[in-house]
Amino acid sequence: MYNLHVVGSVDFPTRLTVTSATAIDNVFIDVSKLHDCVVSPFLNGLSDHDAQILTFRAWYPKQLIGTKFIRKVDQQKISDFLLHLSNESWSAVFNSDDVNLTLNSFLDTYLKIFNASFPLTKVTNQNKGNRWITPGILTSCKRKRELFLIKLSTNNPLLNRYYKKYCNVLAKVIREAKKMTYNSRTAKAYNKTRTTWNIVNELLGKQHSLNNIQKLTVAGNSFTNQQDIADQFNRYFATIVDSSNSKKLGSPSNNNLLPYTYLQNIEDNHHLSRVFKSFSTKEIISITKSLKSKDSYGCDEISPRILKLSANYISSPLTQICNRVMSSGNFPDRLKYSIVVPFFKKGNITDPTNYRPISIANVLEMAMYMRLTEHISLNNLMTDQQYGFRKGYSMEEAIFRLIYEVLNALNDKSPVGSIFFDLQKAFDSVNHSLLIKKLPYYATAGKAQILIKSYLSTRYQRVLLKTSRTNSNVVSEWTKVYYGVLQGSVLGPLLFLLYINDLPKALPAKIIPILVADDTSIVITRPNIGELQQALTASFHHLNGWFREHFLSLNFNKTYFLQFQNKNYNNSNTSITIDNTPVTKINQIKFLGLTINDSLT
Repeated sequence: MYNLHVVGSVDFPTRLTVTSATAIDNVFIDVSKLHDCVVSPFLNGLSDHDAQILTFRAWYPKQLIGTKFIRKVDQQKISDFLLHLSNESWSAVFNSDDVNLTLNSFLDTYLKIFNASFPLTKVTNQNKGNRWITPGILTSCKRKRELFLIKLSTNNPLLNRYYKKYCNVLAKVIREAKKMTYNSRTAKAYNKTRTTWNIVNELLGKQHSLNNIQKLTVAGNSFTNQQDIADQFNRYFATIVDSSNSKKLGSPSNNNLLPYTYLQNIEDNHHLSRVFKSFSTKEIISITKSLKSKDSYGCDEISPRILKLSANYISSPLTQICNRVMSSGNFPDRLKYSIVVPFFKKGNITDPTNYRPISIANVLEMAMYMRLTEHISLNNLMTDQQYGFRKGYSMEEAIFRLIYEVLNALNDKSPVGSIFFDLQKAFDSVNHSLLIKKLPYYATAGKAQILIKSYLSTRYQRVLLKTSRTNSNVVSEWTKVYYGVLQGSVLGPLLFLLYINDLPKALPAKIIPILVADDTSIVITRPNIGELQQALTASFHHLNGWFREHFLSLNFNKTYFLQFQNKNYNNSNTSITIDNTPVTKINQIKFLGLTINDSLT
């Protein structure tokens, strides 16, 4: 072990009794990585084995004690807020035909009442630790330790029994203190389910902040300043398309077709009814109350929770604004500013490519989503091969479809294989011009097309970081957004589904695509190995060409080919090659959370 730089650090007795002192516990340290370590005993009173405390130097962010400003929301303030809203006539909202002036008038009035009812309050930012630890419990624990030390130096049976009884009573008191504390936190919480899970994670030691990013590495340069990290994230999110386009595999498809040519054979849908119909007040109330009760907010600092509380009092002006937007085809400029939060997926926490931007939706987006979804569903415009972000469809159905097709082929003793494609930052790579050109094929022309174009154009974003080291949020500068759809919004994923809706039409006949948003897989069955080989290669080239034409970048290193086993033939020679590079062949894959192997066992 010494050759591996691992040495023991305990050179003192760790188990003490009245008659003996032995060293039977140890802490082994890699001295090549940890320096200036000190190990000392600690009489914990829980066992006759002493605890060992290892102390070493390490960089770890500490909670800063300082002040910050928050808005306290209680029942009295909510009542005052709703009272003021009920007395507002909103006359300026109804007296203007300009969408921007109408929205600005509404928000200015609403925010004035909001700020008056929920003023910013200065509070001390402290780490409270375990809230159930009272002064009485601290005193009792200290007394327990004193009794333990006395018990070690004597062999008095009465003292031993008293100590044991004292420990049992103290343990019961601690359990009751924890129970009272957690019950009180849950009872006072607005979102009781979330609070319960927060308590569970605290007890399991899993509490952490997904947004507590202490270090970021970009192009070999490390950034630890929070402002620098926010700026680097914003720069990365704004240039995802530029960097991914430079890494695209292969040459463009040589079919000389425009990206939306696959839609030419779709039945003419221009005769269908208008997409964005007017809203009733009842519908707007329902949309507002369907918001998740979250305290997160956008540029205006109004959380979905507050909007839901005031739904009945602002339904008339909101209905006026929504209907004005739908009829004019003009999305308000004020709502084109998005605050995005980096959401960690997996991998290296310091690598910005392992994060995706999440933004916050608003009522108007939900209204557009509602009408567009109704239009797509009523006219059956979405491909049946798409299982993501659709009501009545699920990942379980996608898994079933893949397994069903493979089992059918194996039962018929036919060769069958699947390709699982991985796209890089697909949502962030949507080309706005191409998406707009596709809309008329889904009967989303005229004012509907103009509104979606207005929604996507001249958008801006900035990154927000919330950390435990600072008393205020850190934000980047505003950056114009030229590509992509908003993740975290309800409308963004739906627009993405329309963007890739014609993907199945790019495939040769008898190829079965399975789409779950941007997760694309295909199942191919052929009478013999030779035809399967040709179909696999042709399908890969067709889809890779389609991806390139749609400015989507294929992650070749995470794209896999799996041929399913059939005892009647040998599949060892089947392969797919593009630009002299073989596609990775595997014998099992995790498909939508389910591990599938080549024999479906």
